[in-house]
Amino acid sequence: MIEAAMRTVVPAELTINSKELLTTPETNARHVVCEGFVADPTLIGQTAYFDLLVSANTDNWIKNNIDRNLPDGPTAIARLGPQTD
Repeated sequence: MIEAAMRTVVPAELTINSKELLTTPETNARHVVCEGFVADPTLIGQTAYFDLLVSANTDNWIKNNIDRNLPDGPTAIARLGPQTD
């Protein structure tokens, strides 16, 4: 459900596989969505919107503190170093 919703907002020219896409939100995102439906079962079968946090890696990537061209791990973050602009 989360992947399908995210696919609706990902630009068509961005090629991203399911595994990569599902690492974008914070790991508790599925719980936020589940709890939303538990709190209001009338949402089932409707479009519902939830505010979800992004993962720490996504946050660093957006802030340009992570190089997605390097393999995952500490090296990807460390190689870029602090931003000076």
